[in-house]
Amino acid sequence: GFWFMHLAPILLKDYFPNTKYYDHMCRLMGIMKTMLKFKLTHNEIDTFDTGLTDWVETYEKCVMILHHLLYYYQYLEEQLSECTLPIHGLLY
Repeated sequence: GFWFMHLAPILLKDYFPNTKYYDHMCRLMGIMKTMLKFKLTHNEIDTFDTGLTDWVETYEKCVMILHHLLYYYQYLEEQLSECTLPIHGLLY
């Protein structure tokens, strides 16, 4: 968690070929920071729920080839293995 939330934004800033993937990673980082709070307001819970749902749906719709791996699912049957159970399970 520490690496992802505090070091990754700095170390991976210009790593991705397209900034949308960096931005998507940073959105998950923000969601994780909210998730780790000891107290959440009702508004934060609603924002968290909406943000997490949006993040997973974006993950499932986008495609990226990075290091010879298909990174996202994009609702294509041949890429179904990219939609891992832990990612989709975040919705439940």
